[in-house]
Amino acid sequence: MKEQTEFNELVVRKAYVSDFSTLIDLFTESSKWLRNLGLNQWSHFLDDHGRDDVLDSISNGTAYVFLKNNLLVGTVTIQLDPDDWDKHVWADLDVRDSIFIHRLAISHKEKGRGLGREILNWIEHGFDIPQSKRYLKLDCVNDNLKLNEYYIQSGFQFLGRTEDGHSKYQKELSD
Repeated sequence: MKEQTEFNELVVRKAYVSDFSTLIDLFTESSKWLRNLGLNQWSHFLDDHGRDDVLDSISNGTAYVFLKNNLLVGTVTIQLDPDDWDKHVWADLDVRDSIFIHRLAISHKEKGRGLGREILNWIEHGFDIPQSKRYLKLDCVNDNLKLNEYYIQSGFQFLGRTEDGHSKYQKELSD
């Protein structure tokens, strides 16, 4: 990927270490919003956990940020290989043909404007996907019914649940 790419009205680039505090603020904001809805998704960000995962994804070049008018409005982590969490979630499948999506977050100011779908669309059509990869895979907590429905409406197929409360989704990549 070039240093940065334009996709529709967004500028997309890999996250820099200088983005770290803004990303933590974004995840904390999302965590508080989810908690107000009665959901514990990402609550570890409220307890100062998850920071290492965010910093690691920046350091290894898998975290991307989406900018609108030079403001960070969204982020996603895209992994070409499964991490320990993915191996846990997808233990029942061979996942060498898959890309893993993590920590898709949208600024609260941008919610409801289609930015999440734009990010998913960019992953599918703007990200440099190796030919050996056939699927996008992601997971989310079972009890976030709205998010589960969102992924289905975004073209992901529900593949079941883990014993510890996560829904599994995949989307086949088009040629």
